Amino acid sequence: MHHVVSEFLASLNDGLSAALLSVELLNPSAWQILRQFRRARALTPDSAQPFHPQSPQELRAFDRLLKLTIIRQAHPGRYFLDERALRGGSLP
Repeated sequence: MHHVVSEFLASLNDGLSAALLSVELLNPSAWQILRQFRRARALTPDSAQPFHPQSPQELRAFDRLLKLTIIRQAHPGRYFLDERALRGGSLP
C-alpha cells in the first residue's frame, strides 16, 4: 500500500510541476530568458553563461525558472537552459 501512495504522490507532484511550468511560460519575460539562453547556446554546464536581468519582471521570471530547474546554475554566477527539463514539462 505504501508503494501505491508513494507513486500517487510522485505523479501528483509531476503534474503540479508541469502545471507551474505551463503557467510560468505564459510570462513574456520567461520566454525572453529562454530565447537569450538558446541564442547564447548556454544549454549545458560547460556552456553556461552569466545572466543579467534587465528588469524586475525578468529577475522574478528568472528566479521562478531556477526554482522549476529549467534554468540551472552550473557554477557560481553561470547558468544554462536545461532543455530536457523544459521538455519534461511537455512544452516546446
